[in-house]
Amino acid sequence: MPRGTGFSRTPGPGSGAVSATSEEGKPRIARGWVSGVDSSERTIKLKGKNDEVTFMLDNRGTITEQNSAATFRDLNPGEHVMICYIGGDTDRVATEVRILSRA
Repeated sequence: MPRGTGFSRTPGPGSGAVSATSEEGKPRIARGWVSGVDSSERTIKLKGKNDEVTFMLDNRGTITEQNSAATFRDLNPGEHVMICYIGGDTDRVATEVRILSRA
């Protein structure tokens, strides 16, 4: 994992940490619990035990739940999600958000 991502290594389910994996030049994947959503700014905040990170959903980005289309209205604090994104520590642009489990 590149240094400075602000995420811990991938934890087991239910550990409460935001996690990310990446290879150089490839999209990254983050998993965590939604702590905030701003549909007008198109941002999603994920919280782990020790950190909170913000992602901006790309204009072509998608939100899904159980392989069906979803919207920002379907995202609620406490839900477990997986986010595919590009960028680094300060400019995380989500291309896909999957709702993994409801709060």
